[in-house]
Amino acid sequence: MNISKIVLLSLSAALVGTATAQTRLTLEECRTMALENNHDMKAAQISAEKAGYDLRAMRANFLPKISGYGYYLYTDDVFSYQFAGTYLPIYTMGSEGLVPDLALNPSTGQPVIGADGNPVFNQYAAIPPMRFKLKTSGTYSAGLKLEQPIYLGGKIRSAYKMARIGTELASLNKEQSRAATILQVDEAYWQYVKTLELVKSASSYLETVQALEKRVSDGVATGMSLRNDQLKVQVKVNEANLLLSKARNGQMLAQMNLCHIVGLPLATDIQIVGAEEGAPMVLHGEGDIADRPEYKMLEQEVELRSREVALARSEFLPQVGVAAGYGYSHGLNLNGSPLLSDDTFVAVASVSIPLFHWGEGRNKVRAARAEEQLSREKQAKMEELMHLEEAQYRFSMNDAALQVTLTEQSLAQAEENLRMSRDLYETGKETLVNYLEAQTQWQKASSDLIEAQAELRISQSRYLKAIGKL
Repeated sequence: MNISKIVLLSLSAALVGTATAQTRLTLEECRTMALENNHDMKAAQISAEKAGYDLRAMRANFLPKISGYGYYLYTDDVFSYQFAGTYLPIYTMGSEGLVPDLALNPSTGQPVIGADGNPVFNQYAAIPPMRFKLKTSGTYSAGLKLEQPIYLGGKIRSAYKMARIGTELASLNKEQSRAATILQVDEAYWQYVKTLELVKSASSYLETVQALEKRVSDGVATGMSLRNDQLKVQVKVNEANLLLSKARNGQMLAQMNLCHIVGLPLATDIQIVGAEEGAPMVLHGEGDIADRPEYKMLEQEVELRSREVALARSEFLPQVGVAAGYGYSHGLNLNGSPLLSDDTFVAVASVSIPLFHWGEGRNKVRAARAEEQLSREKQAKMEELMHLEEAQYRFSMNDAALQVTLTEQSLAQAEENLRMSRDLYETGKETLVNYLEAQTQWQKASSDLIEAQAELRISQSRYLKAIGKL
């Protein structure tokens, strides 16, 4: 026995030994469980929540911002300055305002010029020497500040609209992940249903050839049948056992895959409920892709790029804002006297007008417009591919429906052929080889029908995803 067979048998024994109680599940229950346990869905949900928070943060930019401030200064140094004193000339008030009170030469009537080259005044005011001491240690201040943008070139509005588009994209991404998860569940579900039916078909075929083997063996024992016929039937029995073994292994793997997708332990024994309910859908007209999340995401991406153009333009438009503050300060003294009043109110209005940036703004806007055009080209390309995908899955679904019809007819014909061959064989008018061939044809027709029915169901889910209806 080779290693692969040993591993497979060990895995089978482990699964049988640890299997839990049988779990009955419908297709809708499988979908619900998968959506609750899928990591991509959880990530998409978190992304949607994050986009919502970003939108609220952008909305706050329309409102005034209020902040508080405070500081305290400690230093062991005192600012000191010794003023040496000086003299200031005295002016008199004339008819045209202040005029210098200059000393005039009696003989010439011209101003007297001193040794320093400057005119001499009649009178001077003396400023005595003094020392200035500025105390800063222990100074503290606290207050509130309010800031409100008035016009920023449309920057806030553009950023808010981009954030809103971001929430829509996150929601569409969640829908896309949901559709992909449901398709994954449907494929695994119908694959498992197919393996269950293949096991039933293989079991029925094995029972048929085993019954024939017993009959031929009894005939050999009584001399009514040839030993060669018994060997031929035993070959078919071995083939039927191998077919059943493969079907059971396929069933085990398909069950494990379905358990993995819906979030159950791999050893869970699943019983399918309601697989026969609901007739498969067959469409002949062209479907609309406008409901696909991917299609809507492309539209939102184009809109997002358009908003980026407006955002780039806003960087180089005038910006206007106002601010106001109210604070309390204490501790700053000059020669022992307070230098500032205790409470202060301040209001500020600011305007910024970009004048010349060497073409930076124009080129940024052009680059943003190029990105917008690229997104439009991508939208056109992906739209064509989505139309192609819709047509591909529509044709595949209709082909699968035709295959189901043809295999149903083939199975009915194979059943009738098997019945006639059995009747002829029992009356001695049919050879054993022909009877065995009729059994083989019946088994193949049964398997083909099961394959076709599963493919039709899977094709239907794929088509519904392609038109945004899954």
